[in-house]
Amino acid sequence: MTTGTCVESYHDTANLAYGGPHATSDALADVASGLMNGLQQQARRAMSRVCGNPNNPHCIKDGTPDVMGYHDRSEIPNYWAYADHYVLQDHMFESENSWSLPAHLALVSGWSAQCSIPRNPLSCDSTLTAPFGATNSSGNTDYPWTDLTYVLHRHHVSWRYYVGKGEQPDCSAAGMFCAPKMQSAATPNIWNPLARFDTVRANGQLDNIQTVPKLISAAQKGRLPNAA
Repeated sequence: MTTGTCVESYHDTANLAYGGPHATSDALADVASGLMNGLQQQARRAMSRVCGNPNNPHCIKDGTPDVMGYHDRSEIPNYWAYADHYVLQDHMFESENSWSLPAHLALVSGWSAQCSIPRNPLSCDSTLTAPFGATNSSGNTDYPWTDLTYVLHRHHVSWRYYVGKGEQPDCSAAGMFCAPKMQSAATPNIWNPLARFDTVRANGQLDNIQTVPKLISAAQKGRLPNAA
């Protein structure tokens, strides 16, 4: 689509891959009812909207989207080592047909929802698009429904959720390009949604959201939690 010619997959040796936009509407357009030919169209549309400035470091110099590129062992040796030792997982798919925030909400709670009343799970309905949760009186996002850690806490199963410190690896609004934002274990965001769940705060479990160095330290001491 868009180019009028077939754009074949190719070996991409670049260390940085921009990919394409990945909101729910973009994913559906990529799949194109099973034809799988919408990737170029969505990527080019995103670039035309955002990358008009040729000096923008988020733009690809030759103006060609890299959504058809793939990497092999030479670019991602660590991932291939995992595959050699364990399994390739080439038939593993995320539970949500959407972008990173609903996928992470589903990861920790089995659901992504929009809620009309803060702290009221009965006001929530399923959704794959923003806004998620509810906005409380402080103007912050609130997730009223129950997350998986509630079940662990209730049955006295120890758990931790480890978050790396640094730049967020994705845009917070499902876009293809955005200014870098910082994250940490103390920063609720799309990679760290547990801090916004009512059940985590009510159970006094916020301290279970920890930094990666604490993961390494716990592993070295043989004190890893039952669930992480």
